Amino acid sequence: MPRQFGHSRQSFIPKRPVHRKLSIEESNMNKMAFFLGGFLVLTIMIGLLATISPV
Repeated sequence: MPRQFGHSRQSFIPKRPVHRKLSIEESNMNKMAFFLGGFLVLTIMIGLLATISPV
C-alpha cells in the first residue's frame, strides 16, 4: 500500500468557483490594460523601425 504524503486531495479543491463573471469596472480595466499594452508595443516597434538607416 503506497504511503500518503502531504494533504488529502480534498484540500486542493477551491472553495469559491474559479470562473466568475467580471464586474463592469473589472471589464473596463481589462480593456484599458490591453489597449495600453498594445499601444506600448506599437510605440516600441515604431521606435525600433526609426533606428533603421534608409540607405
